[in-house]
Amino acid sequence: MNPKREQWWTPSYTSGKGNLVQINGISSNECPVSLTDGWMFQMLMDFSESRRFEGALMYGPNLADWPADVFDAFSIFHYEDNRVENAKMEVDSRLIQR
Repeated sequence: MNPKREQWWTPSYTSGKGNLVQINGISSNECPVSLTDGWMFQMLMDFSESRRFEGALMYGPNLADWPADVFDAFSIFHYEDNRVENAKMEVDSRLIQR
């Protein structure tokens, strides 16, 4: 990753009305996929899979039993997932008001 490189990547999604919307406030000078190594990819897959089974916890209900790196990764994923969902709802609500 070159810190001098211009920020060019921003996440986007297609709204309920079919508009392509970029999410402001999140950017990178690298595509996130290029920054994902094998461990991180596995954590993303595990997080994605865990969301399909609400209430099911990979390492049990006591978070103290979870490996620290997995807990940290899931915490970050959850936080970022919420930021993206909130941004989507904000944009969708503005599009509905038009």
